[in-house]
Amino acid sequence: MLDRTINLAAGKSHRFKMEELKLKRPLGIELDGCVYAVNGEDLLEEDFSDAFIEFIEAKGWYFGGGLTQVDEEGNDVLDIE
Repeated sequence: MLDRTINLAAGKSHRFKMEELKLKRPLGIELDGCVYAVNGEDLLEEDFSDAFIEFIEAKGWYFGGGLTQVDEEGNDVLDIE
């Protein structure tokens, strides 16, 4: 089987072998959207990804993909000052 790498926040990554997934069928969910905090505070990509990955792993699920910091209009933010 092939080796794959999941890229996570802040340069973190996880390497796994496809057989580790033990999928019954190749069914999953593709996410396409933005998440914003409604309390007026900035939601940093690292904070979100830590909570998101913790949630995914607690469910025994797998996430393959990436996360990007965006502004209020959905534009990529490359540098946070």
